[in-house]
Amino acid sequence: MRKILVLPVLLLALGLPAAQAAVQASPVDEAAAAKERAALCAKVTCRKASRPLSLRMPDKSNFVISTRPLPYFDDKGTLILFAGESVTLSYATDDERLEHPVLSSVSDPLGPVELPPPASKAAIRFDLQQMEGEAGMMLTVTNTTKTTVKYDAVMFMPDPAGGGARGGRTTACPVMPPQDRAASFSGFENWPQPIVMLLISNIRALAKDAPSICN
Repeated sequence: MRKILVLPVLLLALGLPAAQAAVQASPVDEAAAAKERAALCAKVTCRKASRPLSLRMPDKSNFVISTRPLPYFDDKGTLILFAGESVTLSYATDDERLEHPVLSSVSDPLGPVELPPPASKAAIRFDLQQMEGEAGMMLTVTNTTKTTVKYDAVMFMPDPAGGGARGGRTTACPVMPPQDRAASFSGFENWPQPIVMLLISNIRALAKDAPSICN
């Protein structure tokens, strides 16, 4: 078991080449990241502190990494989700194009997060958990809006050899709106390996005539 550092705030720009690279923060990077993080957290709701995150590896060992007090939902529309957390975005009932998301609920192991009450029950909830007794992960996406939801995702996986976490794009499937008289509809994404964090961006309504494919 070893502790390592992860995710300077510079990755929040979500340039794919940076997101695909192994994450290793130098002292200079750390100072720049802290300054940029402070400026960003003056505008959006951020995690209160770092926390140790322990994940089961396929060989049954534990990989321990330190999170960062990053935003839950940044000013560029990117949702940042560490393993063990859930984040909910709410929309106005007439916002069928999902153009105006508002952070409305967070489940964080560090404790409760105070947020304004949602304007309506139209929401999308993202929940990332490691499966009990296994290395694999599950992302549950719960949709209570009127439209099919699509999004893009970058996942960061443990990289013990490199001393950090390595990121790359992953596929994501559309999540339908509630069916019949149900209050919600949930979609599930599974991965066989542990995942430290997901960056979820370009959350959007899928056009009714668009193909419903996972990409």
